Amino acid sequence: MPRSKQRRGFTLVELLVVIAIIAILVLLLLPAINAAREAARRNTCIKNARELAHAVLNHESAFLRFPLANLAPPRAVGRGSLGQVDPGSASAGALYNDSGRVRPNYDGYSWVVQILPYIEEQGVYDQLKSVSQNFNRVAFDPTLVPGATGNVENHFSTIPLDIMRCPSFGGEEIAAFDYDLGGDAEVAGSNYVAMAGTLWGGSRIGARDYEATYGGIMIGKFNNDSKGLRMSDVTDGGSKTILVAESKHEVYSSWYSGQSAWALAFPPELGESMVLETKSDGSLGVPDGVRTALNYGRNHLLTGNTQVTDVPYALSGVFKWDVDVDFGPSSDHSGGVVIHSFADAHTKAIPDSVDPTVYFRLVTRGGNEIVDQSQL
Repeated sequence: MPRSKQRRGFTLVELLVVIAIIAILVLLLLPAINAAREAARRNTCIKNARELAHAVLNHESAFLRFPLANLAPPRAVGRGSLGQVDPGSASAGALYNDSGRVRPNYDGYSWVVQILPYIEEQGVYDQLKSVSQNFNRVAFDPTLVPGATGNVENHFSTIPLDIMRCPSFGGEEIAAFDYDLGGDAEVAGSNYVAMAGTLWGGSRIGARDYEATYGGIMIGKFNNDSKGLRMSDVTDGGSKTILVAESKHEVYSSWYSGQSAWALAFPPELGESMVLETKSDGSLGVPDGVRTALNYGRNHLLTGNTQVTDVPYALSGVFKWDVDVDFGPSSDHSGGVVIHSFADAHTKAIPDSVDPTVYFRLVTRGGNEIVDQSQL
């Protein structure tokens, strides 16, 4: 009988070689896979920013005004309402005495609240409008909950909005600051903010958003009766003025809070000490050596849901706020880019290496500067 042939199997060495080859191939493919995932996440972020810009423009078309960044009145007439009150403050009866003049001292509804009908959140808007008595109740009143009865855990500020989350963001989905609600209320976070202006004016002034040469498009109130800006106020042009920027700041990140849903273009510690210079075209620009607030400051991502009420703060005593705020547009996208949407609804990924003067001019609404967007 013919001798049967024995089938030869893999030796251990050959098996290890095959496994090593497969491992190398996987390692070679991982960067491509991760790059594809990040590209998809960035596209979603761009889509969110574009839809938010369209919603703001729809609000402007309906009311002939852009939304205000904060519906609460300022503590002092002519100083603006951004940065003068702690976010989440619900102390409607706590008034600020300014040289004998008593001013309100509480947080208000943000620009996002005002555009809810245009981001497919009409139901939330209608309920909030009804319960708040047409937004006349203090925004962070703990009893401001949907329905006739409810717990503070269901406060309107705790409602998550998918459009306000960037899928590349690596932090928590809630804001870290304790927004004066008490109980177990977890205020929903946000990754998109109004670009309210360029510079911080100090603790007595707040954001310099109400001056056309320094301010953006969605600004705070600078007197009790002030309304949002008109399109005609954007004299630099909608295609050359940033409307919304991405932010990964997690301490103050509420989409609902008028004191949280905005940012400035330059680091706050520059304050009034930052003196702009006149460039060759006769318009204001940023001196050499000054950087933007893009991706500026410490990493604010938190590892848990612990709420922060007292973070070590380098500017303690300069600000009214006792927590870590950098006011910077920022993101977790690769390459150091931050997604921005403009007042004509186009979007752009702006690198944090952008020329500071170019960025300054893109944020201001009425500087009458020449802007070369090819420098982005």
